[in-house]
Amino acid sequence: SGPVRSFSLEAAEVLVEHRCHRGPVTGLATSPDGSLLFSSCSSGTLAQYQCVSAPCRVLRVAANVVCRDA
Repeated sequence: SGPVRSFSLEAAEVLVEHRCHRGPVTGLATSPDGSLLFSSCSSGTLAQYQCVSAPCRVLRVAANVVCRDA
């Protein structure tokens, strides 16, 4: 399925694994300041994470999201 993992580059290890998605992850994006991360999956789920401090934590998950091409 579609886990999203937060890594420590210094320790070369996984800090946390988020399992918000039922399908494969199809997209990742960050806010301009890097404080937020967004992930989407093939089943129409969108997740928002706060990444101000490690590890990132889930803020919100929305299901049945449909996006149009701009």
